[in-house]
Amino acid sequence: MKPVPDLQDAQYGPHERNVLDLWMATSNTPTPLVLYFHGGGFFAGDKENLDFDRLSMYLNAGVSVAAINYRLTIANKALAPAAYLDGARALQFLRYNARNEIDTPRAYKLYEEATPITYVSRNAPPAWLSYNLPNEDVDEDTPLGLIVHHPKYGIALKERLDELGVECVVQYLDGPGGKIVRHYGQLEGNPVSEFEFVCSHFERKKKATP
Repeated sequence: MKPVPDLQDAQYGPHERNVLDLWMATSNTPTPLVLYFHGGGFFAGDKENLDFDRLSMYLNAGVSVAAINYRLTIANKALAPAAYLDGARALQFLRYNARNEIDTPRAYKLYEEATPITYVSRNAPPAWLSYNLPNEDVDEDTPLGLIVHHPKYGIALKERLDELGVECVVQYLDGPGGKIVRHYGQLEGNPVSEFEFVCSHFERKKKATP
């Protein structure tokens, strides 16, 4: 029987199958980590397929193990490369939360390479970001889902795009009120739907075309 994982069904993304189990090898220092992705042709299988013998072999060798679920291709949904993208997201999640790895020069270089803020320019397209999460302070009790998908990231991106003259709409939950509000620097206002935002730019393009 497999040991209970140190982290079970940890959510690394928004989909119900974006979950992983993590077994930490006994060690006083950071350990190597093996990622287990189950088989099944991308339309079947589960992280529970990781067998006891394989898991024990790694843990006894001082190697931690993460077993990862990913989106399955069912009824023409989550087509390739969805599973690959989930794998990359799981790896990013594990790296971000790795002990002794978050606050290092190597980690900050990865953060810089991974964030769109690094690449924006005056030629960037308009952006619409909506978060079903509140814009609240983070502490040791903050759920991981909010930390990973915090509206403050969208606000930081908006501030940079505002400097460049590129339109950026950022919306998030208004705390206990539970309604979506739009961020205007220090102010908040009426939200705009994704459809309205996209269509408004098509209309602008049409009017600008001779």
